[in-house]
Amino acid sequence: MLGKFLRDKDLLDSIFVAIAHAEPRRIKTG
Repeated sequence: MLGKFLRDKDLLDSIFVAIAHAEPRRIKTG
């Protein structure tokens, strides 16, 4: 499962982008 997840670079990149956009917003509002 984890290996399949790590192979899916597109999914991994999408998650990292989502986190990068969500983190500053949460810190600002929090």
